[in-house]
This record gives sequence, C-alpha cells and structure tokens, in this order.
Amino acid sequence: MDIKLISKDEHSAEVEIPGESETLFEPLRSALLRNPHVTVATYHADHPWFDSKRLFLRVTEGDPLEALRKAAASLHGELDDALEQLGALKEP
Repeated sequence: MDIKLISKDEHSAEVEIPGESETLFEPLRSALLRNPHVTVATYHADHPWFDSKRLFLRVTEGDPLEALRKAAASLHGELDDALEQLGALKEP
C-alpha cells in the first residue's frame, strides 16, 4: 500500500491511497468520526473510473495525521479481535 500525503495544515490533512476501495475507506472514515476531535472525515475519487481515492479529515485539536494513525490502529485492533473470535468458533 502506497499512501501519499496530498496536503496538510494545522487542522486538516488529505491522503491518497491508490488501488483501495470503499472496503478500506468506509471503516477508516467511521473510525475517524468516533474521535470527538474529528469534525470532518470524507473520501472521494476524482473520477469513478480511476482507482485513486483521497481521504480528507479535519480536526478541532491535535495533529490530523495522528488522528488518522489512531483510527487505523483502532481498526487493526477490531480486526484482530474479530479474527480471534472467529478462530474460537465451534460448529453447532
């Protein structure tokens, strides 16, 4: 995965993640919006035929890239928990 920083200022950041779809962007957006300091988290593509999507976020305080890192770590933890629970499933 090649994540490119498109822009960043004190309260916002935009990153591009080529080749990724809503399968990554929607959970990441949802995780960002659980942070009370994130006021905007959205993603878009310049054109639906191109596979490079961009994620934009705005925060009221703190570093926007740190908010993005925390959201990704949160998703990682949730997926680890899901894998552990799936591994413990027993057939009826």
